[in-house]
Amino acid sequence: MLYTHQNTAMGHPGIAHAYFPSNCRAPADIDDDTLHPDMSDDALGSLASTGGPTQMTYLLKKFRLYDLCTDICEHVLCKSCGHLAQIRRLDGAIQREQRSWDTQFFAIARTEQQLAPHHRAHVNILRSYAHHLTLLLHQQVILRTSDAANDEDVLRWSSVRCLDAAMSILHVHAYVQNDPELQTYQWYNRGLGSFHAFHATVVLVMMCQRGLHQNRKHVIGPALRDCHARFAGMGDLSPFCAKAAPLLQMLVTQFESASQTNDIIPEGYRRLPGNLNLHQGSGTSDVQSHTAPAAFENSAYADPGVADVHNLLNHDPPVVNDDDILDWNELLAEMPPQQWVSPAVFPLEQWFNMNSNRR
Repeated sequence: MLYTHQNTAMGHPGIAHAYFPSNCRAPADIDDDTLHPDMSDDALGSLASTGGPTQMTYLLKKFRLYDLCTDICEHVLCKSCGHLAQIRRLDGAIQREQRSWDTQFFAIARTEQQLAPHHRAHVNILRSYAHHLTLLLHQQVILRTSDAANDEDVLRWSSVRCLDAAMSILHVHAYVQNDPELQTYQWYNRGLGSFHAFHATVVLVMMCQRGLHQNRKHVIGPALRDCHARFAGMGDLSPFCAKAAPLLQMLVTQFESASQTNDIIPEGYRRLPGNLNLHQGSGTSDVQSHTAPAAFENSAYADPGVADVHNLLNHDPPVVNDDDILDWNELLAEMPPQQWVSPAVFPLEQWFNMNSNRR
């Protein structure tokens, strides 16, 4: 577990599995004070399957997400083109993990505010990381670098999953920042949480530039501006936010320019069929629910506060060209997708310098 944690932080989540194989079982999901020297395996299993979250719950669930990150890197990001079967399988696995949190964290508490502050922080950190993995899994479809992007149904499904994940990440980032009881977790929000939020803003702007989710721009725009305000406010305490804030400002400007351009829809661009819905609460979908257009309704997992999405528009809108701003499409197309895994391997310094040189 130590090697996994270290290498994931360095942006190489699969190294521990490749070089340090082990058949050891994970620790039991129970509190320390329930352990006894003569306790049997059956007794441990019984304790671990009942009640709410324990002192070990967050750690165990986070490492299951690390395993999923390894699978995404090996089966999707490291391939020349992401195979649809693998994308479906991994998307279903992420959603099952998300539903497991509701089962355990809310086994006793009915609302999030009824959870102890540390459990509330932990479940939101897990949510942010799971949504980050969803972006890693689907963004190559949105970028059209995956063969799966040639299927309109798959493109629509991936775009909805990315919208849900990105907006949920921004929701978590704002929630952790604004909750007075979570101020001791600002170290997370200033670091990894902000990296996830930056990833989310890039994906949102990228999709809007491609004409996707035009009828949600009134929700996306304020979320982007609020995120930039948080980054600007954390700049003195967060080196990442200090360098990412001007890039976020540029993203907001580019989003607003793209929104104005796409207000007028050329006749040559047709609507995608279907009526997509991101409902509040836990999703009920699984891998099989992503195989046909009719199954897209109510299929995407969404955290509370993520709005409904209907009738995605236009695959290829006019491109906004401006010599004074970075060409995000070119940057993203040339950037290896593995660099989005961790801030340790993300070229933020390079992007910051490119932005500074254009001023």
